[in-house]
Amino acid sequence: MIMPPQENIEKFNQAYEMFRKTGAIKNGPGHFVYSSRDHGVIYIDKKEIFNNSTQTSILCEQIAEHFKCLEIDAVAGPESGGIIMANWVAMHSSRLCERKVDVIHLFKKGPLMVVGKDQEKKISGKKILLVDDIATTGSSLKKCAEIINNLEGLIVGIGLLWLRGNESIFLNLFQGIPVFPLIRARLDGWSEEQCRLIGPCSKNLPINTEFGHGAEFLKEHPEFKAVTDVPFIVGKKTPINN
Repeated sequence: MIMPPQENIEKFNQAYEMFRKTGAIKNGPGHFVYSSRDHGVIYIDKKEIFNNSTQTSILCEQIAEHFKCLEIDAVAGPESGGIIMANWVAMHSSRLCERKVDVIHLFKKGPLMVVGKDQEKKISGKKILLVDDIATTGSSLKKCAEIINNLEGLIVGIGLLWLRGNESIFLNLFQGIPVFPLIRARLDGWSEEQCRLIGPCSKNLPINTEFGHGAEFLKEHPEFKAVTDVPFIVGKKTPINN
């Protein structure tokens, strides 16, 4: 786990406690397949946070507070969690800056990201804060940054709820851009190949299909078992060190 800088420890503690109390941190049963296609034994269920508007507001206000000195013109976020965050962060930024801060919605279209209808005018020549919920490799946000740059917007910061991947790799993708995650906590993961060799798959730990992309993985790899196919494990926690 990468601990936050001392000045952000209070925000880290508050955010982490919200995730913990809501049950957003899933430790089994079985193991999970992430959107990056990596495997791991812990899953962060952001829906548990977004289902509570009060908690969502508090977390997004902290991000808005952190970037208020940058005089941003708009907040951009990708579907779906990033859009929820962009709406809240823009609202708080408007209040803190005492002027309107626009919202930009970004959507997946095949391998690319596209801007919401009639929103290009909010980007050209503007200072943009890019936000998202959970970041691992940064590849999705990189696509968001590319479309904003192509439309001549200037990304002045990136705000996250949780940076769960390799921090150095993530920061290298966005050199020169301030990155502020409320939670910096790296969670171990394995590529599909590594998982077969040394990870949970090598120990025949079944795939969780309730959260993440386990169901899609099992369609492609029917040789593996789902948690629901192993009655003794249903409802049990999965030890990290198994």
